[in-house]
Amino acid sequence: MPNGSSCQKILVAIPAYQCAPQIARVIEEISQDHQLLNLVDQIVIIDNQSTDDTIAVACQTITTLNLSAKFKIISNLNNYGLGGSHKVAFNLANKENYDYVAILHGDNQAETVELKSLIFRGVRSPDLSAILGARFCRKSHLIGYSKLRIFGNLFLNILYSLVTFRITKDLGSGLNLWLFRSFCG
Repeated sequence: MPNGSSCQKILVAIPAYQCAPQIARVIEEISQDHQLLNLVDQIVIIDNQSTDDTIAVACQTITTLNLSAKFKIISNLNNYGLGGSHKVAFNLANKENYDYVAILHGDNQAETVELKSLIFRGVRSPDLSAILGARFCRKSHLIGYSKLRIFGNLFLNILYSLVTFRITKDLGSGLNLWLFRSFCG
């Protein structure tokens, strides 16, 4: 553990919908980072009733890489949307007494090194209740984003900033960390 405490439990939740082309890359990146695998207690892929092969690809990749002890797959009964998948993750964290919930989208928006960095930052700063990623900061790199998708996100960020009178860099990053409960007590 980054701060030497052994009482923290960290759940990584990966919401997925129609992520068959990307989910194997996400799992493979995680599998190659042994420090991250040792840092987190469980990784759960939460599928939102994908009609593609998201679950099959995830299962095959997990089996091939021998990660069944660390990964779990949940298939929502309905498509609850991204917010509903967050609720599923938070309910699981509450039920199993996790201290942190990290959200990493299944469409490979963020790299494993960014997830690990986010977790280290959060554990070292327990006064922070959440750390939210942002794709549109000055030094961010957008990989695989169409110009239309970038324009749409930037437009929404500007609109939200105007409405709230606060600068908003990202309304829906695929990488976030939540302090779910106080450390060990």
